[in-house]
Amino acid sequence: MVLDTAPLVPVLRRTVADEVRDRLETAIREGRFAPGDPLPAERVLCTELGVARTSVREALRSLHALGYLVRQGNRSLVADPLPVVMRGDRRKSTVRDVFETRRMIEIGMVRLAAQRAGDEQRREIVELAAGFTGKMPIAWMNSSTRRSLNTVPRHEKSWLSASCGDSGCA
Repeated sequence: MVLDTAPLVPVLRRTVADEVRDRLETAIREGRFAPGDPLPAERVLCTELGVARTSVREALRSLHALGYLVRQGNRSLVADPLPVVMRGDRRKSTVRDVFETRRMIEIGMVRLAAQRAGDEQRREIVELAAGFTGKMPIAWMNSSTRRSLNTVPRHEKSWLSASCGDSGCA
């Protein structure tokens, strides 16, 4: 018996919420829900998809995080414009990898900057951190991220901040 020498690939575990997210994402991409349209109420989605409310809520949170949906009051509306990175696109895993790498590096940078900073510098870092919230508009988040990437390296004297140069890491 000859075994294939190709490496085995891990089995993907999919949750009900992943399936709900994929179906809703497909419906949005195919135009069944146009930008600005509200999604059906959670209880309607539960009935139509035959799933529990927790699965629908988790899927909606995921679609909000991916940028497919925006919140208006207590309703979820299809975002306009839709996000550029699509499911199945290899760039998506690259984007996720970049965010994970940034999270690891930036947390360490902030920790070192806080340890080495003076009182005024610590106050500035704390103000930056307080400005980040889970409900901030994406434009504010981008602006705050740029500001933090330009502030923290000024206080962190390491090879990493040196690579950013005098103008910061914009």
